Amino acid sequence: MLGADVYEICVNTVPSWSRVGLPTMGQCKGTLEAVKAADIILIFHVPFFTKWLKEALRLGEESADTLPAFHGGGWTNGCKEWMAFMAPGLNAGGVNLVSAGYRLALGYVFPTGLEDCTAALLAVLESARGRVFVGGHSAGGHYAALLALGPHRGRIAGCLPVSGVFELGEGSGLPSRPRFLGADPANDAAASPARQVVAPHPPFLLAWGERDFPHLIAQAERFARLLGDATTLVLPGCDHLGASYDTGRADGA
Repeated sequence: MLGADVYEICVNTVPSWSRVGLPTMGQCKGTLEAVKAADIILIFHVPFFTKWLKEALRLGEESADTLPAFHGGGWTNGCKEWMAFMAPGLNAGGVNLVSAGYRLALGYVFPTGLEDCTAALLAVLESARGRVFVGGHSAGGHYAALLALGPHRGRIAGCLPVSGVFELGEGSGLPSRPRFLGADPANDAAASPARQVVAPHPPFLLAWGERDFPHLIAQAERFARLLGDATTLVLPGCDHLGASYDTGRADGA
């Protein structure tokens, strides 16, 4: 249905067989070959599989770009598998797609999810042969923006948040305080990309749906002015979820 081969790496605990040593992981016949043949790699637990990711991405063209993309879901729902529909269009343009999961509220609060996204970014930066961009939809776009304004910004070629969240706390327009922020009120500012803007930073392409949530449209417009040199893209006819679907089109966002 996707027109792409998908290989899922999903480990959320240390397996008992790793006691014989991490170098033995992935030695089952055919495992690495399957990873190398995939069009999209879905990662849950980054540290165990950095070596595999490096070998898989090195099969690409010398100048191939790579996009780690993060799913939406209000920081409480969603999964890495959701982003798989983006692969065919990106692959057709010579772009590698890496979809990485992150831990969700209510079980985990900020900055846990951001730390997971950072681990995924670092794994890709270590492995990719070409430029590395970051992107995501909604909550994933929020994390992508934080990454592009964080300590590794100098290694990121660009940021592509779609229907992202850029302001949290008073004046954000959000109907309620997101639960992933936890009890600490200081997290409102720490988790707001609009509060982290310091030059220089990577180029931003901010996209949102023409019929997206009004408060997110307003946030994106304010964030674009704050960045100063951001490119904006309004996706015709798209609502919030439709904006995510549009990223799977070869001629879309």
